[in-house]
Amino acid sequence: MNFNDKTIRRIGFVSLVAAATLGLEQPTLAQEPGFTPAPEAPTRQVSPAAAEDISTFERPSLIGACRATNRVVEIFADSNLSPVNRIGTFGPRTPVTLTGVLRQGRAQVYYRPSPTADIRVVGWVDAAFLTGCDQPPPVEQVCFQVLPANGLIAREAPNGAAQRTPTGLLDGPAGGSQVFSTTNPPTRQNAGSYVWMQVRYTSLTNATRTGWIAERLIGGGFNITPCN
Repeated sequence: MNFNDKTIRRIGFVSLVAAATLGLEQPTLAQEPGFTPAPEAPTRQVSPAAAEDISTFERPSLIGACRATNRVVEIFADSNLSPVNRIGTFGPRTPVTLTGVLRQGRAQVYYRPSPTADIRVVGWVDAAFLTGCDQPPPVEQVCFQVLPANGLIAREAPNGAAQRTPTGLLDGPAGGSQVFSTTNPPTRQNAGSYVWMQVRYTSLTNATRTGWIAERLIGGGFNITPCN
């Protein structure tokens, strides 16, 4: 039997109709390792924090630079990393490429499963969770949750000067937020009446900062607790 284009298209259409009618399982696209897409949302939204213009800049020397995630990292459509605009999640040690467009504490990246594959996703991530592609896997950080409702003041050193935002406000992790130790096991030091821990936290400016927080009063209660 001779087949022309119309015959092939007709056969393909009939096959699809038959599959739908008989309830046959349709093939699904496999997800590439390293990236898990977020559940589909009806439309992307603009969060209140993203309603105003945001200052970003381009660094040509970083265009095309390779980076790797140093933990599970969420990727977002906007540089505020708004939960309503989450695109998906990268697994640890996933290679990504910088576009060269940056914001304080943020980096725009794209991901492709292999050097010859098409770009799979473009979005924004927290730059603190990126490392050089040729660097060894980092030690897993330890997660803690801040207990005081008013948060904690971060210090430049154990019992040292308080960290401040560019506008002069006292800075530190908010109550109920998560902080991550800079080492595993965490780096601790006694000073004054407290045991201090060096952590990375989300600043009042939404940037990731490193500082020292009072883990607990010596001989007293704790200000942080391990994440569940």
